[in-house]
Formats: sequence, C-alpha cells, structure tokens
Amino acid sequence: MIHDTFRNLPDGKRQRIIESAQKELRRVPLGKARIANIVADAEISRGSFYQYFDTMDDVLGAVCESVRETMSDELIARLDAYDGDLFAAAESMFEWELTFFTAPENHWFIRNVLAAVHIDTAAIGIPTGPRDIALIDRAARHIDASDYLDPSPEGLRSVLSLLILCISGNLRGTLIRGNDRASAVEQMRLHLALIRRGATVGTPSAAFMSDRREVIG
Repeated sequence: MIHDTFRNLPDGKRQRIIESAQKELRRVPLGKARIANIVADAEISRGSFYQYFDTMDDVLGAVCESVRETMSDELIARLDAYDGDLFAAAESMFEWELTFFTAPENHWFIRNVLAAVHIDTAAIGIPTGPRDIALIDRAARHIDASDYLDPSPEGLRSVLSLLILCISGNLRGTLIRGNDRASAVEQMRLHLALIRRGATVGTPSAAFMSDRREVIG
C-alpha cells in the first residue's frame, strides 16, 4: 500500500520521488525496476522507501495517482472553457488523453499499467476509491446541470463517473487495438451521445458538439 507518510511529504520531495520512479519505469518494465535506482536518484534511504511503499506496485500506483491529478486539472480547465458542458469537455479530454498517452515519452506508462493490472484499480482509471470520489466531487462543482434529469450532487457524480469509465475504456481499447485517432474520436462521440441521451432533457442531435471542435491547449 501507499502509506500516509508518503502522501504527507512536502510537495517537492514527493514529486522528486515520483519523477525518480518515472525515470526507472521508462528504463525497464515494472518487474525489472530496481528500488536501489529510485532511492539513489531521489536521494532518500532504502528505509525511507519502505516507510512510503510496501512494493514496486505501490510505486506505480503513486505515479498513476500523480497522472490522475493532472488529468483532473485538465478536465476542470475544459469544463470552465466549455461553460460547464460536461460532454463537450469529455470529448476534449479524451483527445487530450489520446495525445498524452500515445506520446513516445509516455509509452513506458502504458506498458507498465497494462502489465500490472493487479494493482489497485482506483489508481488506473476506475473511479471507486475515496480519492477518486473527491476528484469527481471537485469536477462536479464546475458542471452546468440545468438540463440534467437528476441535477443533484449524487446524479452528477453518477454521470461523471460513467463518463470517466467511458473515456478510460475507449482509451484502453484504442491503445490495445491500435485504432487510428479519427476512428477513436468518432467512437467516443457515439458513446457520449448515448450517455447524454439518458442523462439530460431532450434528444441531442448526432452532431451535438460539432460547433465545439476547438481543442484546448
């Protein structure tokens, strides 16, 4: 497990350990990663390492959590840019994730997450843990729910959780099958339209986001 001693570290030291773990996981697959390389690069003792993590799986989980926090910031930026339109933000977020995870420098991340599917699912994109719920609640405050069938906090949390699963499922499928980007985005749009149809008042057109194609930087 990832211990609270790691989560409570000063931001700079915690980030240094994350970056050292990323460096090692770029070098080799998870099963060949060496704790000695991480502690040397992060300038911490081996004893300190075991105060923070039990295993290398936990290190990968911490790296995943860091990426998830970045993704949460990106989603909220898109919600604000699209005036709270969750579905427009979700499409834009999916395109951002496609770019991020297919970048050459991030191939290591995909390789190790797919190779370590036994780690805590909350750390790899399935919104079930307390930290996931906190991120979802944070994002929900930025949603325009004026046309939602259930605009309550619980209703928004359910829709947002479903969209997160939809994005991560489409992303994993795309990366595994090697679909081209245009096909992946079109598939995602179809899924978004179906979810929107069930969550909001009225029936969206097939091109419900055709006027919102700008990509946020």
